[in-house]
Order: sequence, then structure tokens, then C-alpha cells
Amino acid sequence: MISLRRTPNVFGYGISIASLLPYAMRTALWAHGSPMMAAKWAQKAGYEFLQVLPLRGVTGRENWPLPVKYHEGAWNPVNGLLQGLRHQIGGEGMPSTPIDWAFFPKIAECRKVEALLPGENISHHLAANGLYEVNPDDRLAANTIARYCRDEGCRLVIDTEHLLRADRNAAEDSSVLGATRTERHEAVKVLAPYVAAVHVKSVTDSGSHTIVENLLSAANRPAEINFVAEYKPKLGTPSAVQDHMAWFLANMKMMVERYA
Repeated sequence: MISLRRTPNVFGYGISIASLLPYAMRTALWAHGSPMMAAKWAQKAGYEFLQVLPLRGVTGRENWPLPVKYHEGAWNPVNGLLQGLRHQIGGEGMPSTPIDWAFFPKIAECRKVEALLPGENISHHLAANGLYEVNPDDRLAANTIARYCRDEGCRLVIDTEHLLRADRNAAEDSSVLGATRTERHEAVKVLAPYVAAVHVKSVTDSGSHTIVENLLSAANRPAEINFVAEYKPKLGTPSAVQDHMAWFLANMKMMVERYA
């Protein structure tokens, strides 16, 4: 007899240590934090794994207290504060800001550390057998991305903010992912079979809930999906930062369980 029972869901819950900035970095000018301290906070809060970037203070040789499942490159590193103040083009080809200088070392150092980081690399460009974070800047239709994943073994990361934001390279938001939020939400259903992870920027925004709902309600989506807290850093005392981290995890789990 053929069983119609669905494979049990396996959901993992991690956090990007970039969400714990500035406490997730350490420099001569900021001695109040460290990447390892932030990772231990995540462990204490109940997260299961980490996503790591080449922040200041990260060497790539750390003995992390939690598994590192994913790593990313620096946001847009620069080679000096003046470059950021002048908003000159940074290492990722975008106009830079002083934040790019404050959080990350020089471009060459970022590249060196990133190559040493454990975990799977999340790329912003499609590549065979890679892990690609969907974004409107690449101007790729959902069907095009899905076909590539099917043919080339690529898997996807859905970011609840990047999926809905405007195309940075266009004067008007004419992204082929969809010109409206509704069309972007529908694109999730097309991409669902290939989604390996979700970057969760908010647990209260209705757009994030709709993305998670459309993904988890898709009959052909994977049974195993990782959810990564990747919210913008919340300035505050160490205690307040840790409280928010735990609150976010609890609400992220409730959101996922609600739609699973």
C-alpha cells in the first residue's frame, strides 16, 4: 500500500550574528563586544545554529559554541573611513557608508576571513549547486530561477525583506519578480520546491507572515527548511539585546508553527 503520509517537517532555527551588532564585533575602538560573546548569547537564547559574516574580530578559526550552517560576505566593505564618508563604491559594488567601515575590516581581509568561515556560502548570484539568496536586483523572473534550480541543483534562500524591496538598479520598481507585493508573494509558491532557508527580518510585519504562509502551504516545498533571524540590530544594553533575541526566536517559532 502506498503511504500518503507526508514526510515530517524538520525546521531549524538560527540567527545571524550581524543582528547582534555592535556586540558581535570587537575592535580597538569598541572593546565591549566580541563575536564569541554574541554566539554564546544566541546559544543561551535557544538558537540552534549560527550564520556568520567576516565582522571585525572574526578570524574564521573560531571554535563556535553553536554549529555554523551558513556564512555570507561583508555587506559592502571599504578600505578606509574616508571612502565610507564620501559614499564611494565599496567591495560589493554599491555606494558605501561609514557603517561599512565600522562593522567590517578592509576588503582584502574580509575576503580572506570569508574563505575560512565554516558553513555553506550564501551567494547573491545564481550558480550551479549553489545556495542563492533571491533578490530583485538580478532581474530574474521566479520561473527562470525555478528552472535553473531544477536543472543545475541550485537551492534558495528567501529573505522576507529583500523579496519585497525595490530593485536598486532601477528608477522604478519594475522587477520581474513582480511589480506589486501580491505578485512577489505569489512568486514564493513558484520558488517553494527549492527553498532551503528563510531570512526572517520581522515577526510582526504582515508581508513576512504572508511569505512564510505561502512557502509552508506549498505542497511541493521541502520538509526541511531553516529559519534564520536576520533582523536589524537593536541598540540597547546587553540585557535588552538578549531579551529581544529571545523574544524574536519565540515569535519566529510561533509564526512557522502557525502555517506549517
